[in-house]
Amino acid sequence: MAEPLRVIPVLAAGLSLIPGLLMIRGRGLANPAVASILATMLAIASVNAGGALMMSGYGAHLFALGQGLLAATLLFFAVTFGRVEKTSALIRWSPGIALIASALLFSVLVSLPDGPVVIADGRFEPGPGGALYQTAVALALIVSLVQMEGTFRAFSGIVRKEISSLALGMGAFGALYALLSLQLAVFGSAGRLSIAATSACAAAAAARIAISLSSGGLSTLEISVSRPGLGKSLVLLLVAVCIPAALLVFWTAGDRAGDYFTSFIALAALSAAVILHGQTRMKDSGWLAAFGRKRHDYKERWLEATEKISSRTDPAGVKTVLSEMVLATLGASNVFVWLYDQGQGCFFSTSSKLEQRFRRIPRSHRLVEHMLAAGAPFYLSDCKPVDDDIGTDGPESLSLSTGAVICAPLSAGRELIGFLTAGEEAGGRPYSRNDLDLLRAVTAQAAVQIKNLRLSQDLLEVREADAFSRMSSFVMHDLKNFTNSLALLSHNARSNMASPEFQKEAVKAIDLTVARMKTLIEKMAGGGGQMSVETRPGDLRPVLERALERLPSWAAERISMDTDGACTLCSMDADAVETVFFNILANACDAIKAGGEIGVSFQSDEDSVMVRISDTGSGIPKSLLEKGLFRPFTTTKKNGFGVGLYHCKAVMEAHGGHIEVESEEGAGTVFTLRFPLHANERLASSAC
Repeated sequence: MAEPLRVIPVLAAGLSLIPGLLMIRGRGLANPAVASILATMLAIASVNAGGALMMSGYGAHLFALGQGLLAATLLFFAVTFGRVEKTSALIRWSPGIALIASALLFSVLVSLPDGPVVIADGRFEPGPGGALYQTAVALALIVSLVQMEGTFRAFSGIVRKEISSLALGMGAFGALYALLSLQLAVFGSAGRLSIAATSACAAAAAARIAISLSSGGLSTLEISVSRPGLGKSLVLLLVAVCIPAALLVFWTAGDRAGDYFTSFIALAALSAAVILHGQTRMKDSGWLAAFGRKRHDYKERWLEATEKISSRTDPAGVKTVLSEMVLATLGASNVFVWLYDQGQGCFFSTSSKLEQRFRRIPRSHRLVEHMLAAGAPFYLSDCKPVDDDIGTDGPESLSLSTGAVICAPLSAGRELIGFLTAGEEAGGRPYSRNDLDLLRAVTAQAAVQIKNLRLSQDLLEVREADAFSRMSSFVMHDLKNFTNSLALLSHNARSNMASPEFQKEAVKAIDLTVARMKTLIEKMAGGGGQMSVETRPGDLRPVLERALERLPSWAAERISMDTDGACTLCSMDADAVETVFFNILANACDAIKAGGEIGVSFQSDEDSVMVRISDTGSGIPKSLLEKGLFRPFTTTKKNGFGVGLYHCKAVMEAHGGHIEVESEEGAGTVFTLRFPLHANERLASSAC
């Protein structure tokens, strides 16, 4: 039986050289990790060559030499792989490496001239000092496995998938020969079966690494990695189980059972790896559609999504369909959608399930930058946190708050219309490549539909503005007629002023004309066309107070003001800003007629002065927020003209500032007006 078994380590020795040659192809040996991989493969080849020779009665020295080299090279690889600061990592681990190296060297010197491994009665046993040697080898390999596990955990997403074959393959080498060394140290002997089983698994690991490298994987070897957490190490858990199990087998079944113990564990691990790999490949390819969990037809789902999305006539409807499709098709635990709001200059979500801080995502957010770079669905774990994200509402905080694991941009061409996040699959199954491809197709369809709808809305707004302009012409014509009437009345008054009858008719005509002009003025408050303002340095507080004086008397009792020591000086057109304050306050009064309060507060920073006007009234309908509150002719009032807030937005934009609104039906509304500060105003603000 020795002859057939000898073929296995010979095959493993040959296969182990291939990954080393592929690794240095086009990379050279300048990178320490690459050099250590090549040295590790040479050590694996030495161990397997020595194992093949030992089956013929000699070669124990080569086998032991390969073990020592493997312990040193794999530890060097584990310490440097994935580390940008390789030198500092080696320095940090130098005491441990020196200790293990000393143990290996001491045990070799003690075992001379026989060597750490000897052949006795057809079996392989530790020589003098061999038990210490095998223990040191096993310890070095276990430390290497812990380090590689920590490195692998630090990677994520595409990068983890890219290096998985190399990391898991190198980890398999360490685990296999650590197990063989433990057998020699605990059981005191090993047979041909142990050598053959270990070599068979090593050959499979080498072949897997070679296939991965030949397909062009592993484009990078330098990524910053923090120290692994020993408390969460799966390797240490398995070692803690394996060693007591080996001792128990030794005490109950004797040293001869060591071959079966090692062979069983090695071959069981190989079988599990093959099964898991096969299942992953079949899941990604959709081959499991007829087995177990019912799979969906991606083509059918995409056609269904296209039909439903295309039938929607407003962005809110598209967003609803998109959310329902992702929830139903992918089985996501939750879905949130943000759409870009041109008026507020950010990505906006109306979901009340989101924390307030995540309902607005600015274009400068790092998640948006990652979406623009990726252009396709990605795992949020791929968006690595940076120092600037610490203590902020970055991607990691968003993921923790919402439970989201993937993010999909809604892109139409090069324009980012919005984005979607989805939580993990309800059954715990990771999303497959087909799931992400379907998500990409559906979000692209939704983005195109939303863009087309918005273009239609923009065209409608142009037509509305044109109608507004024509209406303004009609109003100007009426005003001209009123002016002519008053001019005629003034002319007649010169000769008929003494007539009581004329006086009566004149007063009546003036009252009627004034009433009609007031109606026109109220309707035209908001104007049309390009807004122009004449700004002068001033204080926002008295402007606000003048607006408050124009409100109904009952409103004063329900208004509270808080300046909080904020500076309220800026450049502005006082009359225009007063109109903005009055429009918003008048709307707040309408909202709290049934009960509620109005609050006004000032805040300032080095760049701007902010005025917040809040009320606890009825709130703004969600449908109106999604449609666009600042569009002309948008109103909930029966007799409203729908230009007040449009006028407010135009005034704020003319000042270089902007207006934001937050509202929930039944909970109230908050308007935030931001007035920018220029250089000289910043100095005045700092002096306040």
